[in-house]
Amino acid sequence: MGNAMAKDYAQLSNDDFLLMLKDYHTLPELFGLWDRRIVLNTDLPRWSAEQRNMMKARKYELERANG
Repeated sequence: MGNAMAKDYAQLSNDDFLLMLKDYHTLPELFGLWDRRIVLNTDLPRWSAEQRNMMKARKYELERANG
């Protein structure tokens, strides 16, 4: 990787974003991702509508899995 700048998650393709979401296994982790601009107190790109929908779907998956 060297000096290459890391992409912000908001810049990932939808397929890569969905794969990344599978690494989030708890609701607090997912909420931290959702509100990352506040948590990190920085100006990051906003989520696209598709990304927000994927995060909502992951939230429902986690809620079902954890009863």
